[in-house]
Amino acid sequence: MEIEIVTMNESHVDSVWEIEKALIASPWSKESIQKLTTTDNAVAKVSTIDGKAMGYYSFYQILDEADVNNIAVDSAWQNKGVGSALMHDMIEECKLRGIASITLEVGANNIVAQKLYEKFGFRQEGLRKKYYNNTEDAIIMWRR
Repeated sequence: MEIEIVTMNESHVDSVWEIEKALIASPWSKESIQKLTTTDNAVAKVSTIDGKAMGYYSFYQILDEADVNNIAVDSAWQNKGVGSALMHDMIEECKLRGIASITLEVGANNIVAQKLYEKFGFRQEGLRKKYYNNTEDAIIMWRR
């Protein structure tokens, strides 16, 4: 399977929103996802098959740092290399943009995601208490 990763555009918004709603406890609105395609300091990419998004990532660039919004893979495509492909692409995109540090939050209970991020050089550097829905803690991770 060839995983193609392309810049998110308007045609991807519906499928990204479906992934967001299925996987994220407090999903972004469809309008917020659409704004990622037009906001100057936002980077959003999707992994596609036949034009339909099977995963995506987005971040905001603030000077030489990237603040990751989400990295998510449709449940039908999990454990098939899509998450790793997205991570690799995101890191390469950051390098191209002169971004030296990448940060993200991940649920304290989301061990699978934590292990993926660690595989790509992210390290735990902080904790946000009750960050998700005022119940689950978020681990702050950095790749420097």
